[in-house]
Amino acid sequence: MSAAEKEKENERVVFNFVGVELPAIAKFVSELTSKNLIFDDQLKGKITIVAPSPLNKADAFRLFTSVLEILSY
Repeated sequence: MSAAEKEKENERVVFNFVGVELPAIAKFVSELTSKNLIFDDQLKGKITIVAPSPLNKADAFRLFTSVLEILSY
């Protein structure tokens, strides 16, 4: 991995969502991480995520998948 790729991977983002629909957060995470996410119309509901400090892409993805697990998706 080049230095530029490492820097981009460690780039930090603010990951705060208040009352946001799950599909919108999934789209954000997909665009942020360049990962393909597959979900159907059963993924619904609004959630709030508050992260006190910016997260790198890997941590943001882990937080999102933790939310899905907690909600039994």
